[in-house]
Amino acid sequence: MKLTRLAAALCAAAMLLCAGCSDAPAGESEDPAAQDFPVQVGDIRVDARPEKVICLSPSITEILYDLGLEDQLAGVGDACTWPEETALLTPVGTPFQLDLAKIRDIGPQLILTSVSPSEADLVTLQQMGITTVTIPAAQSLEELYDNYRQIALAMQGSYTGGQLGDGLVEEFSGRLEELSQAVAGAPEQKSAILLRQLDDTMATGDTLEGELMDAIGLVNAAESGSGWYYPMAQDEAFDPDIIYHHNAVTMTMMEQDTAYQGLTAVIHDSNLPLDMTVFENQGLRMLDLLEEMAAYAYPDLISAAEPEPEPEIATNETPAGTSDAA
Repeated sequence: MKLTRLAAALCAAAMLLCAGCSDAPAGESEDPAAQDFPVQVGDIRVDARPEKVICLSPSITEILYDLGLEDQLAGVGDACTWPEETALLTPVGTPFQLDLAKIRDIGPQLILTSVSPSEADLVTLQQMGITTVTIPAAQSLEELYDNYRQIALAMQGSYTGGQLGDGLVEEFSGRLEELSQAVAGAPEQKSAILLRQLDDTMATGDTLEGELMDAIGLVNAAESGSGWYYPMAQDEAFDPDIIYHHNAVTMTMMEQDTAYQGLTAVIHDSNLPLDMTVFENQGLRMLDLLEEMAAYAYPDLISAAEPEPEPEIATNETPAGTSDAA
């Protein structure tokens, strides 16, 4: 009997101890979102959720809209023109020439940029109580996904921002994988270049755009170049099937250029103009451009991969001009 009572007492004590262990420490919330800040973004600490943010970079601005965080934006750099809603925000100059008076009037807690302002401006911004986070443009898919996460962290903190950043990564990578699978059945890969300017400025294998070309089943004829430069005159075998080019470069310009006029893609008009600023901005719109590129190279495969239209819903209404009579 005594043993039974002792066992019962020990069990009760153990239950109380376990219950105590499951409780959060006094003053701390069990909600992980309550622990969002401070957060470390690269080598910069963001102490609290910024209510007002200025973004100097067109790419980061577009990514903020992709993340659904545009409500925190209070100002943008002069070069930020997409989406169109950015026209409603106060322009504050460029990273190289900031309008510090406008920035002071806005009173932001955070500035995001892909290019760091001068040391003198950074000191001034710090004295104004503004945290500046520099996130350079991505040069690979890995860096792109990391940028998505870092931008979200700076805006929304470790848990909430982490969830948002991971969500955007999953959306981008998922759509890209679907596109890769769609072109995987191509009997023969098409060779191509992504041309920014006629002076041999094209996407090389060490660029984000070069990696994306590979993902959609294209053989990059400028793969072995570096830093957006490929000396095509030194490659006697250089003759891509397709030329994707910035829309500022016209077919007439290529036909009149001795370096391009003899290429098969120029002779047979196998080219597709693109808005290259979409790649520069590094948002979800890149996927639309990649789908367009893949459809141009592999029209049968891409059209087959598109979802079938929903069947029309039958109604009992009689079309105009017809009769129910047999």
